[in-house]
Amino acid sequence: MKAQIKRVELASKNWWTAVLNLVVLSIAIVILSACGGGGGGGGTTAGSSPGVTSGEIEAFGSIVVNGVKFEVEGAEVEFEHGVTTIINKDDPARTQEALLHEGMQVEVEVEFNDDGQTGTATRIIIDDELEGEVKTPNRSPNGVVTFTVLGQTVIAIPGITTIDDTQWAQDPSNIADGEFVEVHGLPDGNGNIQATYIEFKAADLAGFNSLGNEGEFEVTGLIDNGTFVLDSYFELNGQGVNYAPSVVLEGIALAPGMMVEVKGTFNASGDVDARSIHIEDGLGDNFVKVEVEGLIRGLPVTPGTSGSFNIGGQAVEYSANTLYFGGTVADLANGEKIEAEGPIVNNVLVAVKIKFKDSFRYEGTATYNASQDTFTINIPTPTQNVFQTMTVVYDASVARNDSSSALNADITTEFEIRARQVLNHYLFATRVKDGNGNSDRQTFEAPVMAINGPEIEILKASGGGGIILFDTSNPNLLDTPLSNSDFEIETNDSNQKVTRATFFATLTEGQTVKARYDLGVEDQIEIELDE
Repeated sequence: MKAQIKRVELASKNWWTAVLNLVVLSIAIVILSACGGGGGGGGTTAGSSPGVTSGEIEAFGSIVVNGVKFEVEGAEVEFEHGVTTIINKDDPARTQEALLHEGMQVEVEVEFNDDGQTGTATRIIIDDELEGEVKTPNRSPNGVVTFTVLGQTVIAIPGITTIDDTQWAQDPSNIADGEFVEVHGLPDGNGNIQATYIEFKAADLAGFNSLGNEGEFEVTGLIDNGTFVLDSYFELNGQGVNYAPSVVLEGIALAPGMMVEVKGTFNASGDVDARSIHIEDGLGDNFVKVEVEGLIRGLPVTPGTSGSFNIGGQAVEYSANTLYFGGTVADLANGEKIEAEGPIVNNVLVAVKIKFKDSFRYEGTATYNASQDTFTINIPTPTQNVFQTMTVVYDASVARNDSSSALNADITTEFEIRARQVLNHYLFATRVKDGNGNSDRQTFEAPVMAINGPEIEILKASGGGGIILFDTSNPNLLDTPLSNSDFEIETNDSNQKVTRATFFATLTEGQTVKARYDLGVEDQIEIELDE
């Protein structure tokens, strides 16, 4: 069954309201599409290998984590408060939709199929960061909502953070002071959590306390150095914690700089009296295949071609042999969102691959509006009139600004922008750098959504297809002589010019391409192979 999408133009001062309308319409389409459909469960292929993946639930059907689809029927689900259950599609209370939500952070014990794109989950551990009371919520002009829970700053990004629709109508600005919430997200090690999922728990303390184990305060963070008293007291970004050595689950002494998860009760002085403390020291001792997603922390200011960093408590080691996708070793930086893949050896993930998790990159002229904290980018060849421009929201609490502009005044110049797509032509910046100074050229790097003969559509549109149309039949694009071909295929270790025929024989939907324009005309296109 198909549904028509109502096109909604976004006024710059109310972009999030319009995005929310589009999100609701998109959800309706998903539901309608699912009405006639069915997917059934199934087991692994003939070849499979055990492993662990840790990250955000990106989609259902069954569940998708770090880009891999896992069948979950019959998998055990372990909740933070110790309750376990088994996913059962025939029990409404135990279906995957009833137990899991998009945006939740999970650790999944799996059997990876040999194709690397599918597998079977055997155990799913739900891994939230915070449970407690909302303090001082604030909505910025660009729609980003921040608030604190137990001293940690929660950052809710419109269209990226999944919001409990039973209470707040999917709008983070509806979250109220004094409400109690469960927060899933990515900690940056500095007391900030980029929320991926926020769930309503209770309207007040009495309601929270009535939840039993589910109403237990929880906070995750790094032990502050200056406040630490061994076997007695520490702080997590200013939140006091009282503890006895017996509550440390690993049975070892705590120390400043450790990342810990604390569960307990809230006392009259505003401290947490710890019932249990878990040291977040990674996924385990040794695994053959592991995938971990999160924000880099602990990386030196000037990293080399080899070194180490941390993602959510998991130590990661990279070297000259590590392969990079969507970036290079020079792009590694604290706060950068990546996925690291490889074996765990003696508690350290030895990175074979590192993938940068931005869904979109742009280099070229853009106009920054300081009052709205947005970039406007002209789309030379949109698929529809509604997509003449794209809006990229910038928020200093989330995005890194490595450009020479302070972004405190209106400016039109060449930028390099990395962003995550919110919906259609609305995106959220993760990093801003100076462009190459060529005002005639624009380069768009995004996934392929549709291939229609010589026409390629990139960057997902909610109604299907893409929002940018790149026509390879433009006579400006040549493939002879081969040494001057405008068609290229890039792997991690080579960049090869190819014929038009070879290019299309290789191209598939879902691959990332880099589409370049010169003075608004198609000029070059390159496939970025993830291999």
